[in-house]
Amino acid sequence: MLKTLLLRSKIDKATKALEDLRKKDADFDKREQEIRSAFEEVNEETTAEEPAANVSARERLSSLLIFAGGDKEAEMEIVKTVTAEMETYRESLNKYLPAAEKEEEAQEENTQEAQVKLSQKDKQNVARIAHKLQPIAQMMQAECQQQLQALSPEHISEQEDKKIRAYIQAVFDDLGNMLGELRNILSE
Repeated sequence: MLKTLLLRSKIDKATKALEDLRKKDADFDKREQEIRSAFEEVNEETTAEEPAANVSARERLSSLLIFAGGDKEAEMEIVKTVTAEMETYRESLNKYLPAAEKEEEAQEENTQEAQVKLSQKDKQNVARIAHKLQPIAQMMQAECQQQLQALSPEHISEQEDKKIRAYIQAVFDDLGNMLGELRNILSE
């Protein structure tokens, strides 16, 4: 975990340096691509080294369950609340997945249909959901934290529709996995 934090800190510093270089360097685009590729490799290595899937659901919830003060009934109420919230967010994100499937079908058929694009309102809704999910995802050490960051109101406009849909799918899938873990806790 410490290694991950150190790597991410280095990435943040390098990103700031890139922004400074952008203002000064004419060859920035080429160097930016090289540096971004290196960042992606570091992120992949970090994810591979410390997958959240190896953390039990109880461990994921520890930062939330601390508020129960050891009271099992209060803990179960927290788990129920988190489960309900995550189900709501997952259902909301599901609205944006069928369009992605239609787009893939259209591309596979090589038709001249226009690609199904996300409207500005769709992007705002996705960004709102991502923003609300970020604290829970962080507390639960969710695997989809990077995707949520990319979907946040600050960054979603930087993303292409295809990438947004891929991020939505990753978040949707991770929420499904976490919900399964939460339901297991509730059934204990």
